Amino acid sequence: MFKRIVFTLLEFIVFCALLVVGGYWDIVRLLIQMKAPALNIIPLVKFHISSTQDWVANGFLFALVFLLLLLAAQAWRKTIGNSGPLTVLAFIIAVVLSLALKLGLPPANS
Repeated sequence: MFKRIVFTLLEFIVFCALLVVGGYWDIVRLLIQMKAPALNIIPLVKFHISSTQDWVANGFLFALVFLLLLLAAQAWRKTIGNSGPLTVLAFIIAVVLSLALKLGLPPANS
């Protein structure tokens, strides 16, 4: 049980790190273009939320691909019944936390 909790927390941290790196992918991509233009193979996926705010979806895509790889590895090892729901829960919490920090938390009613 302790091992599942540790791996779930580790997955949550990796999901958060992928969401952060992908959220700043326009800056990372610019740095890669300046250093080595031939290595620029991952496109920038950007959505306009409002007139002053853009949402870079690369972090969500990176985390989603990592989730699918984890679930495939768990299915291959036949442990998806035990640790699959915890992996999906870590992904959902990381995405909700990322969106709340990116878009802003709702105002508290006082």
